[in-house]
Amino acid sequence: MKIKALDTDLPSFHRSSRPRLPELSEKCPLLEGRIADLEKEVREHKIIEEKNARAVNKANHIRDMTKEAEAGYNELEVTNLDLFKKL
Repeated sequence: MKIKALDTDLPSFHRSSRPRLPELSEKCPLLEGRIADLEKEVREHKIIEEKNARAVNKANHIRDMTKEAEAGYNELEVTNLDLFKKL
């Protein structure tokens, strides 16, 4: 019997009976500024990531060119040794 009495005292949690939550600006105006700061920070990080990606691509390109040049040098070195032996 006691449980039944508690059930009738509990509020209903239907969507229509929920109280309206205050807007963000009404609830805490400092949060709007913080959100704007965080959005700006995200944009800045995206720019930095794009710059880093370009730098990595450039470094990879330079490394590939260096490997090609080294392979060409090694081939010339072998050819030079072969010619030296023939003399």
